[in-house]
Amino acid sequence: MSVANLGPRESRKRLWFGLVMLALGIILAGGLRSIIAENRLWRFAVMIPFWLGALNALQAKEKT
Repeated sequence: MSVANLGPRESRKRLWFGLVMLALGIILAGGLRSIIAENRLWRFAVMIPFWLGALNALQAKEKT
């Protein structure tokens, strides 16, 4: 059994940040797709906002 250590305010803040990061990842992925980025490093950079978004959204959901 896990104990929640985030209050409602911090949980909302993490959820908001997670959603913003996921939206940024989608925008970046679309932008790179439209300019047909050849460098794989740019494609790898898109992973960072998706990772941060998923991490924060899950933390908000689980309140950890």
